[in-house]
Amino acid sequence: MKILFDIGIEDSMAFYRHFFDTDPNVRKQWRSAHFIGPVLFMLLGLVLTMIGMWFPLIISGVAAIGWLLFYPRFIRSLWLKKTREQLLSGGGLPENRMMEFTGEQVTNEIPGKAHETLQWGLFIKYVETADHFFLYVSGTQVVIVPKRAMDAAKVDELTQLLNNKIKK
Repeated sequence: MKILFDIGIEDSMAFYRHFFDTDPNVRKQWRSAHFIGPVLFMLLGLVLTMIGMWFPLIISGVAAIGWLLFYPRFIRSLWLKKTREQLLSGGGLPENRMMEFTGEQVTNEIPGKAHETLQWGLFIKYVETADHFFLYVSGTQVVIVPKRAMDAAKVDELTQLLNNKIKK
């Protein structure tokens, strides 16, 4: 099955949003940073309370609550904003792609620029979202296949092929 499509910034950003929201290592780092801030604020407030100052404890409590409420949205939006800026500064997108999926391999071609043949054994997993297939070659290196490039029958055919060749 051959698929022709353009891959752009929004396709890459869809992967990075998925990666940020689901990768266990990112989630672990994010959770620890999410809770370390309030603990530090409260410890500082308690230390200052020991020397007779009550007002810093109130300020620290408010800061800790604010951190818990707003840190998750802030850090995610900042990370995605920086990622988008890096993608835009790279100048490599949008790109024309031609992919061919057979029972033996996947051919990924950027016409006139690059051509690679990937054996099915190189893929460690795949993820299907509402709009994309992400075929993982490593933990962070993926081949992005947008579903908009296929009709429903081809999406079903590709899903079945991926199920047979790659563990989900």
